Amino acid sequence: MLGVAGLVGSGRTELAKCIVGAYKTQKGSVKVHGKTLKGNSIPETIHEKIAYLSEDRKDEGLVLIHSVEDNIALPNLQMFKKILLDDKAIRQVTKDYISKLRIKTSSPKAQVKTLSGGNQQKVVIAKWLCLDADIYIFDEPTRGIDVGARDEIYEIMYELIQQGASIMMISSDLVEVLKMCDRVAVMREGRMEGIFVNDADLSQERIMTYALSGGKINGKQ
Repeated sequence: MLGVAGLVGSGRTELAKCIVGAYKTQKGSVKVHGKTLKGNSIPETIHEKIAYLSEDRKDEGLVLIHSVEDNIALPNLQMFKKILLDDKAIRQVTKDYISKLRIKTSSPKAQVKTLSGGNQQKVVIAKWLCLDADIYIFDEPTRGIDVGARDEIYEIMYELIQQGASIMMISSDLVEVLKMCDRVAVMREGRMEGIFVNDADLSQERIMTYALSGGKINGKQ
């Protein structure tokens, strides 16, 4: 798992949105399994099984006035499409994920806005698990949720890794980054200052030094 650390405004989320095609880039390219993506657009990245879980689940990750099952089905409509959408299949898949992720909701038909923050985040995860993505970009996956839900989301991420998926996790919580990630990329002012193996030499202090000054102390590297 690759962690992406840096101060607010360092460009972490912008990097993720460039990868998934939400933002257009002037330079650079995105390669998946050695293949360069042609259009670098959201439909193309979904087709290539890249999932982006936004830091802003309420405005970008969910449609709050719609149901749990509507939100899970939304990026996966082709999966449920026959002549019309297969409502029965959508409902069954939703029930399966409610059970698997222990989403606390009164019904698959319940509006997502009625759920707690942790359970809303699980709905976001469920809709991308349904895609069976190869690459997951988790942007601040545990922001605004309680400790119990946080541990459950960590378990989901570990399980994805064990199943062969790749994860990039953007987080402001350096304890979380050091706990979860094998490598840590540090960003500053829109640039990648370094990518470090998460070993005994990597500390919060070292990450912050690169996030603040690019690794320079009193003008020296």
